[in-house]
Amino acid sequence: MSVAITEANPAGVVDGIYNADTAGTVITQVVIPAGGDNSTAGSGWSYIAAPSTAGTYKVSASATGMNTVTSPVVTVSAPELKFTQTTEVVGKGMRGYHYSLYVQRAVNGTAFSGVEALVVNLSSSDPSKASVPASVTIPAGSSTAYFQVTGVDLTGGTAVTIDATAAGHSAPATKVQVQVAEPVLSLTGVDTSRSVGEARDNFYVRVSG
Repeated sequence: MSVAITEANPAGVVDGIYNADTAGTVITQVVIPAGGDNSTAGSGWSYIAAPSTAGTYKVSASATGMNTVTSPVVTVSAPELKFTQTTEVVGKGMRGYHYSLYVQRAVNGTAFSGVEALVVNLSSSDPSKASVPASVTIPAGSSTAYFQVTGVDLTGGTAVTIDATAAGHSAPATKVQVQVAEPVLSLTGVDTSRSVGEARDNFYVRVSG
């Protein structure tokens, strides 16, 4: 029986049906063996190609002397970029916490792990106040890449905007607003009430923006 991509808009939104989930060849027919009731027993699974752009399409199957069946419309949404948070405070001369900020690829607001790596370009509206790496890469099979903001100089209450772009993806709808503040030292864990002969008191010094 014949299988095909139909009503593709735009043309080429998917480039065909394949006989394997990776590599393989384009097919236009599948086989249901005698005594069987589906094509997995004859031809194995069939695989619709990865979408190359946003759009819509349908899948159809037909056989001589039988009805033609057509799938509901399949909608391919354009991927987008998202930031994990909308604000960040960094100390002057310091970098933000390594796992505080990341950029994510998503469709309809939901993160997805692409089959290929994605280079994301980062930008700062004022690199003299707050800087970011020129780019980060979301690895293949992952949805996320972490990055750090460096506090270069005090922002004085006027936030610096961090943005991101990537090929085939829309930019984040909500940008990151960064404030750079004077770093502040603090002590954490010092016990203010102790007894003679007790164990050593552990503490640490913290610096924050």
